[in-house]
Amino acid sequence: MDFDWSVIPDALPALLRGARLTVLITVAGLVGGTLLGVLFGLMRTYGNRLLGGLGFAYVGLVRGTPIVVQVMFIYFALPGLLGVRVEPMSAAIASIVINSGAYIAEIVRGAFQSVPRGLEEAGLAMGLPRWRVLAFVVGPIAF
Repeated sequence: MDFDWSVIPDALPALLRGARLTVLITVAGLVGGTLLGVLFGLMRTYGNRLLGGLGFAYVGLVRGTPIVVQVMFIYFALPGLLGVRVEPMSAAIASIVINSGAYIAEIVRGAFQSVPRGLEEAGLAMGLPRWRVLAFVVGPIAF
């Protein structure tokens, strides 16, 4: 069985368009996933009981299902449930955002919990509001 190299030049434009589309979906998905992951990671670490439970449910549900199931749900089941049509590109990006957001949430949660508690207490003892302590004391060390 020999590979036919003569088909490569004809298929190259289509392959490059596909590669460009893949990079676009990946970058958009990871940017959105990072934002979602930071939000849910902070909710799990510093949120009250309701927010922490919501973050726990999101991470547990998304990480517990395969990404193929998530893509199929967003593209096929969600339109049936809501009665709206989901574009293929939107479904692809949304599934990457939702999936990577759950994994990044666990990374963020672990990073913030790895910072010694004394640093947060020191910032609060200096009179800084909690959000400033997270943004300027704990956050830089965690990241």
